[in-house]
Amino acid sequence: MRDVVSFYTVADKRFFPAAVGLVNSLRAVGHDEPIFLLDCGLTPEQRETLGAECHLVMPPVADPINPQLLKPFANALDPSGTVVILDSDLLVVRRLDETLLEARNGQICINADPESTRWFSEWEDLFALAGPPRKQPYMSSGFVAFSVDRWPTLLARWWELCQGIRSLPTAFYGQPDTPTAQADQDALNAILMTAVPQANLFVLPEEALPTMEQFRRRVRLVEARTLRCSIDGKPVTFLHPSVKVKPFESDRWLDQGQSPYPRLLRRLIVGSDVRLRPSPGDLPRWLRPGRQGALRAFLLYLVNAGIDPVRVALYRLGVGARLRRARAAIRQR
Repeated sequence: MRDVVSFYTVADKRFFPAAVGLVNSLRAVGHDEPIFLLDCGLTPEQRETLGAECHLVMPPVADPINPQLLKPFANALDPSGTVVILDSDLLVVRRLDETLLEARNGQICINADPESTRWFSEWEDLFALAGPPRKQPYMSSGFVAFSVDRWPTLLARWWELCQGIRSLPTAFYGQPDTPTAQADQDALNAILMTAVPQANLFVLPEEALPTMEQFRRRVRLVEARTLRCSIDGKPVTFLHPSVKVKPFESDRWLDQGQSPYPRLLRRLIVGSDVRLRPSPGDLPRWLRPGRQGALRAFLLYLVNAGIDPVRVALYRLGVGARLRRARAAIRQR
């Protein structure tokens, strides 16, 4: 009997273009399983668009201030089989069959976070843990897949811990250095470091989710039609622009380097084979269909590719750091 698989993500009107890209990427690589999307502030037209492929869910709390803390909302839906929880600005560029098999067999499938040593003794009291969290590599919550049959309390516990820190500082509110700054991710790691044996973590290979530095300069688009990407000849599974200002928020994606994310996002929105076709009014101009949109996207890519070596050179010379110090000194006068 084939295991039941379902996907879960959270989006608001800001992340609408990315959510369209995520859904279309899942369908493009061949995943036709149900997708559940938590609506944290979509417009009626955006709901109509996403509703064609997703089961839209209203927030299970009255004031969904920080959507990050609602990531384990699948808990309210009583799912069965394997749940796959995804950030809405991920693009899935490779089928997940091998990883989903690991999840079905009892592993919690996840990616390592670049901040690998993040750990706080305060988590024991903050999250009312059974004991001190052990030190182990810190994980990303951008992609998490596991069997709820094998881990029947994980979703409920993750949800409980997330709701317990709703009033505490997070990076979402500009507090990057606190024990709860990473919101749902800190809550999940507190669980993984206490209630889950490390042997039950199936950590995807490093190339599956490249770091932002790799993402900007080393990830290559192999074939736009199939979404295939590689890094150093190895297949990439996810593309994720892990920056505060996302490339789909404006006509510029100058912080992306030569990453394939903007090009693939456009392909996943205007391509002839995509499932969801959003209204042009809900998209930045470079993501809109037609010649003008294509020209804008091409010019933006050229500008981005051209300034990237300049940015690297300035960074190596320390120019950026000196300018930041100078600005800080001027403010203090």
